[in-house]
Amino acid sequence: MFSILFAVQQMGWLQPLELTTFDYLLAEQEPAPPHPKILVVGIDEADIQTLRQWPIKDALLARALRSLLEQDAAMVGLDIYRDFPQEPGHAELLAILEDPRIIAVSKLGVDDSSNQIDATAGVPEARLGFIDFVLDPDGVVRRGLLFAKGRQHVETAFAMQLALHYLDQQGVVPSNPRDKPGFVLGESHFRPLEGHSGGYRDINASGFQILLSYHRHPLPAEMVGFTEVLEGRVDPEKIRGRIVLIGSTAESIKDLHLTPFSRVATTHVHTPGVLIHAHILAQMLDAAETKHEWQFMPQWLETLWSAVWCLVGALAAWGIRRPLWLQAAALVSLAALVGVHFYLFDQGVWIPLWSAVLGLLAGGLSVFGGRFAYQALHDPLTGLPNRVKLAQRLRSLRRRPSRRHVALILVELKRYNLISAVLGPQCGDTLLVETARRLRDIADEYGETGWGRWCGDLLPARTDGAQFALLMYRKTARDAVETIAKALHRRCSEPLMIAGEESFPTASIGVALGNESDQRNLLQDAHAALSHASALGKLVEIVDGKIEAAEIESFQTERELHSVVRKSNGELPHLPEFKVYYQPIVTLETGRISGFEALVRWQHPKRGLVLPFEFVPVAESSGMIVTIGNWVLLEACRQMQAWRAEFSDLLISVNLAAPQLIHPQTLNYLETVLNVTHLPPAALKLEITESATINHLETALNVLSVSRSLGVSVAIDDFGTGYSSLAYLSKFPVDILKIDMAFVRNMDASILDSSILRSIASLAQDLGLKIIAEGIETERHLRILRELQCDYGQGYLFGKPQTASEAEALLRSHPIW
Repeated sequence: MFSILFAVQQMGWLQPLELTTFDYLLAEQEPAPPHPKILVVGIDEADIQTLRQWPIKDALLARALRSLLEQDAAMVGLDIYRDFPQEPGHAELLAILEDPRIIAVSKLGVDDSSNQIDATAGVPEARLGFIDFVLDPDGVVRRGLLFAKGRQHVETAFAMQLALHYLDQQGVVPSNPRDKPGFVLGESHFRPLEGHSGGYRDINASGFQILLSYHRHPLPAEMVGFTEVLEGRVDPEKIRGRIVLIGSTAESIKDLHLTPFSRVATTHVHTPGVLIHAHILAQMLDAAETKHEWQFMPQWLETLWSAVWCLVGALAAWGIRRPLWLQAAALVSLAALVGVHFYLFDQGVWIPLWSAVLGLLAGGLSVFGGRFAYQALHDPLTGLPNRVKLAQRLRSLRRRPSRRHVALILVELKRYNLISAVLGPQCGDTLLVETARRLRDIADEYGETGWGRWCGDLLPARTDGAQFALLMYRKTARDAVETIAKALHRRCSEPLMIAGEESFPTASIGVALGNESDQRNLLQDAHAALSHASALGKLVEIVDGKIEAAEIESFQTERELHSVVRKSNGELPHLPEFKVYYQPIVTLETGRISGFEALVRWQHPKRGLVLPFEFVPVAESSGMIVTIGNWVLLEACRQMQAWRAEFSDLLISVNLAAPQLIHPQTLNYLETVLNVTHLPPAALKLEITESATINHLETALNVLSVSRSLGVSVAIDDFGTGYSSLAYLSKFPVDILKIDMAFVRNMDASILDSSILRSIASLAQDLGLKIIAEGIETERHLRILRELQCDYGQGYLFGKPQTASEAEALLRSHPIW
């Protein structure tokens, strides 16, 4: 969960929230009075109207500068460009600019304008400062650029030049600390803002930037008019010993900028540039004199800050079990987080808020969600996996392509009901807990991997009441199962102390052996073995007959398939013993048929109609599925093209098996079929399972990508049943997700399956993929899937797989569901 939080931070999704919070906190601060050592001479609209000129002539500027210097201004900053003479009076202005107390300006072009403006000729570099501002993505000036790389050397900002010259007069000079970034000025250490600190992500942090505090908002300094200076109407005490900035404040000059206060301001939304320079100057002087520099956290400390609150949320969710107390703890933690954040901000430290809030919630929700998922799959009394978890593991093992064997051992305690009745339910619970412990010990002792029950090949579980299970998954399951079953029986029959008395439990054990293609009834076989052991009074009963029968049947099926498939000759296969059945696919929004899925059947001369599950696995393992699948593709496309002459816009879905998918001639054959049948590529949809691509991922992806480039749609079949679905979904070039019928059929009985179904539907909608839901059998299923905005449906409610003639008759009836 923390990795997701870190990714959200790195992608910059929280930056707007952090900056908005920064703005509102600044606006809520108690403003300080104007700085006593700074004076701003503003040229407003009234001054321009009175003087009837803009730009201001050099003579008037020279006169104003002379007046300020004669009244003992400590420094004068001229925030007016003079890259071109404004006669009359240019020579007089140049003479005045030679005074070492005057700082002139230039423009580097580092802001969005990218226009460079040279300073007045003759002014030395030591008395030049650039007036560029760095803007955030929303156009707000929250950062101050103190130093920047110029054309030939490092340039100093206008406000910084004024501060350095003024402090130099006071005997304060900057210094570079050892082994630390930034510089020391007076009592404060200034550190540069990085591209991933201060709540920012991926900003241009070139040069030396700091966060602006705007501590003296709205006016960082006392203001007088330019005309007042010219006419001598300014009290000399306001000028003597102060830093004087001269610049435009008129809206018509358009030297106006957004600040953090613009968001909440009702008037004066924009701030003149000269006032922003005054803010920066005031911040530098305050920090140098009072050690009150505005601080921010580097990226690693921001990450640690978020991690701490993530841990707080996780610990609260872990330690508190009652829902009301958990809600109260969440509110208290959130209030504490906000309180600490406000306190730090009040102390001049800015650290992001929303990343910590998200961390707090993520930590709590991850633990809460993990606990909920754990409780859904584990027995609350013993802590063992429950029947649902056991069934999931069996399904997972059945889907894994492997030669390993599986054994399921069921243990039933015979005296549980007697002990509970005589000694009480709590003693019965004690027996169950002790049995669970013994089952874990057996798993640890006989498991082949070193991590025991966590990652081992023996999974203990409690299935129901006094019944436990031990699932084994290994290559040598048949050899070891009898030894483990006897050890388990011996361990579970050992006496134990219950309520101060020695009790002697007894157990019956049933074992079912299977392989990964024969687990459909493994749990049923284990129950049968257990019942048989109980009925006969045997300690252990092992059932293994079905495996041998299945192996014989598989061998016979393979022989018969070979005799049929080898009769097919030529480029296009011809398999008369096979039939294509068609199951309707319905557009859920309209309730009308939008197409069919082609399903193969084997019309066996002796066994009759053979369903796919009886011969397709054999065909896949022997490689004959390529010929059979190619024939199904050809016949389905021919039939669909025939139907489209009368029923336009129909689609045909054809399953593509794993051997077909990786066959080198698959793409050539696909193009041949489309050319022979004249079926438009857009009318064909290929269905694959993600497990079919795992072993040959690159080849499979190439086939699917080329198929899509031809105009053929691609769907992932049985989505949600494979352990790799989400991991490979981003790599598959797919258009449609086909939800496995198990989730639809069990949506009423299983909260877990219903939740998974809703999650898959939401995921597909977020990714822009269409959804086909299989296994729709009732009107309730149809109504729920329409509420989930599934696009298509398929199931017995609309029709079973049927012959081409039956499907055509269905089309002619124009059904609507």
